Amino acid sequence: MLTDNGFTILSIEETRNGNHFNVVFQKLPEITTFNITIENDQANIEKIMNHNAKVGIWGAGIKGRIWLQLNVGLKGFKEKVVNIFDSDPDLQGLYVANCNKTICVPNEKSVNRCDCIIVTAIEYEGEIVNMIRNNLGFQGVIYSIRDLQRPL
Repeated sequence: MLTDNGFTILSIEETRNGNHFNVVFQKLPEITTFNITIENDQANIEKIMNHNAKVGIWGAGIKGRIWLQLNVGLKGFKEKVVNIFDSDPDLQGLYVANCNKTICVPNEKSVNRCDCIIVTAIEYEGEIVNMIRNNLGFQGVIYSIRDLQRPL
């Protein structure tokens, strides 16, 4: 009955010759699971894809490639993603599995071909947004995977 109502039993101990039990239990707060986070993100990605014809992804390090793999199956994702950018010369020209795209050099022409850009490299987010806006003259919408509901 306790577990049916969200409680975790920590210990059970017989007392008074087995006539009574001491039960220690607790109710833990509900924790958002990884699956729920992915489902919420995917719903937001689908909205972004529905409102933009050409989407760029910025960040092809390990986090970016995993993010791509988690979302590549979404309706229209492969068709709408026109470029995957990264500033790292060691990544440029490499192929991203299942996306049918190679990682390209970010330049004014390739960046401005996009309606919106999603930044996956959140640890460099500020530098990337500055580069996209100020160095490459991008006027479109920029999102971060940190919060796909609000443009940067």
